[in-house]
Amino acid sequence: MLAAAVAFAEDAKPLPLAKTVILPSGGTYFVEGRQEIVWGQELSVQKGTRIFGKGEGATLVVSGALQVRGIFGGEVMIDSLVIEVGEKCERVHLEAVKLESCAIRTPADKPCDARVHLEE
Repeated sequence: MLAAAVAFAEDAKPLPLAKTVILPSGGTYFVEGRQEIVWGQELSVQKGTRIFGKGEGATLVVSGALQVRGIFGGEVMIDSLVIEVGEKCERVHLEAVKLESCAIRTPADKPCDARVHLEE
């Protein structure tokens, strides 16, 4: 089991956040430190993809849009990651996603105006 987890982490790539991105099905990506999907940018994650937080404090701040859609039998796995909904976040949509050791939160001491949809 430990060998599988190590191989999983070794094949991972940094989560691409430079522009609007549609990740292909089945990839493995990591978030290290505090990274942001900026306003006007959208990250779309497809079935069978894995995203994990690398190291302590791994946080994905969503000021733009995060759309994660798995399917039954091809869920998206998100592990050890905090998803922080920004103050003026466009939207967060998680469908058929397995969250392990994760949290979804708003910014500390600030109001938040966002659409957050969690399904399945």
